[in-house]
Amino acid sequence: MLDTNWLKLYEAAMLEMNPDKLATCIGAAEQAIAQRESLVDITEPERRKLADARSMLTTLSRIASSQGNAPRLTQRYSRDNIND
Repeated sequence: MLDTNWLKLYEAAMLEMNPDKLATCIGAAEQAIAQRESLVDITEPERRKLADARSMLTTLSRIASSQGNAPRLTQRYSRDNIND
């Protein structure tokens, strides 16, 4: 049976317009892709689709970062943002 959860999360990330939600969507999609890739029963065509999707998410993340929309999850826990 084809697991399409990763595809739904990938599509949601690619269509997300809110920069504050984008990092969370990308992270969820990347995690779902990694889980799917870890299975032994996937076909070579699906493995290529997963790799392509992962590559596109990486590109989307870089574009968002270059436009000042760095992933909020990593910013929130950076050393500079912690009050002593």
